[in-house]
Amino acid sequence: FTLDETTTIDNVIELTTNFLDKVSKCTILIKEYLREGYLTEDIVLDRLHDMMNTIREANVTVRWFLLQRTTTHKKINEIINEKLQPEKVISLLLLLAQFEEKVSGIVVKLHENKQEYWDKDKASSCEMMEEISEYFAGNRGFSKGKDEHYSNWFKQMKEEIGNLSFTNSTSAGKKIQHLISVLEDVEKYHQISSNLQIRQFLSETRENLKHMIKIVNIREQVIHNLALIGDISYC
Repeated sequence: FTLDETTTIDNVIELTTNFLDKVSKCTILIKEYLREGYLTEDIVLDRLHDMMNTIREANVTVRWFLLQRTTTHKKINEIINEKLQPEKVISLLLLLAQFEEKVSGIVVKLHENKQEYWDKDKASSCEMMEEISEYFAGNRGFSKGKDEHYSNWFKQMKEEIGNLSFTNSTSAGKKIQHLISVLEDVEKYHQISSNLQIRQFLSETRENLKHMIKIVNIREQVIHNLALIGDISYC
């Protein structure tokens, strides 16, 4: 939106000050994201929501200044141009373009390799459930005692993890959250909590499952939203 004569001078000053503050905040945030070696796939998966919010706010801020500088209202134009520091807005615009490109590139790659990452996490988790099941079946050299109940329970967990599919991301996410919760609960039992090897397997499995939730949420819509936010005609 553009400011016009219906906007009070005090409001113009306040808006301009607020957006100048956003220029500084967005610049600091984006520089932090762009520091050498920081933007990895794992970081993007963990912080994608925050990154998209930063991209959105930076875009709105830059466009506000670009739009308001063209106002035909003389007094408003004078106030904005008096307070505006063009080099800072241009610097943010350049950083933003670089940030958008890097984030979008990583998200596209994650989406393209979604099946591969999902299958790898699932296979690793199933393998660890199998190891624990075999341990309690007495079939591993480090086994200290058989327990048929635990052996069957972990075999069932292996099957449940093996049956996971990301065809329906919402359903898959709920199922995985339930599995994570169950694996946290079982670790409280003495035969589990007293065994460092089993606890390690359980911890790694939960991390795999959490990674699967993040992967399943990288949908085509996320790529579309990133493109929309960065579109100069947006807002």
